[in-house]
Amino acid sequence: MITRRVIKNGDKTILLEAINATTVNLVTNNAMIIEKRSNGRDIIELSIGEPKDFYLCSNNNFNEIIFDIGDGRNISYKITQITAVDSMKYRLKTHSRTTCSFFLPPMLGYDRKWFSWDKYFINAYLVKDFHNDDPKIGLAYRFIPEQAFLSFEKKLMCRKEYLYTYDLDYETELNVFTTGSIRNNTNLQRIVDGQYSMISPVLKEGILRFHNQTKDDVLGGILYKTENRRKQLELNLGSPIDKELELFSLIDLDKELITITK
Repeated sequence: MITRRVIKNGDKTILLEAINATTVNLVTNNAMIIEKRSNGRDIIELSIGEPKDFYLCSNNNFNEIIFDIGDGRNISYKITQITAVDSMKYRLKTHSRTTCSFFLPPMLGYDRKWFSWDKYFINAYLVKDFHNDDPKIGLAYRFIPEQAFLSFEKKLMCRKEYLYTYDLDYETELNVFTTGSIRNNTNLQRIVDGQYSMISPVLKEGILRFHNQTKDDVLGGILYKTENRRKQLELNLGSPIDKELELFSLIDLDKELITITK
């Protein structure tokens, strides 16, 4: 779904390239780049050109990038994060990856490619709804009015765990699924409680396989409470960590729980 937009002013060029549902790459040959940072670290404003050929502010109404995809149709990216890749390239993001995205999609099986992780997928969420009290998995996707997306959408709806689709906004849909089994209901509750090392061995293996990681990688360190993971956290925090404690933070339910009332 790579979509491009070019801004030109004389011999100066700004290339904006939407590479997936959440990310836009910006590349320019314009030396007039002004960054404004918060706490001297996070970029919150980006101005390119003189006069401003391109201006972006991640925390106000100047955060939207619009792409023309033909036939009078547009898609918009509301940017919340700006990261410098090098002196002339930036990565612009609409969403941070949720904790749920690491642990919940693997419950449904298959792999990242099947779930269009690098194309339409935005994030995974916990869902509480009007059906019953059972925990549910919500997979958020960017709606793209193209045949490839419509075909993918039909594939999702054919899953036995699929319940319904809920529109979060005019460009984002949430596909809601059951966890698939009573065992996964238990696993999901352990994830919500931050008991990552207590989920079933089968799901642990599925999570690592889904994200193409091993026990020696970050997710493996979390799931198996490895000594390397604990020591790295102790180094980062500057204090010892009890061996009984889990090695990852709790899900932020204020940001990762979606309640659907009707």
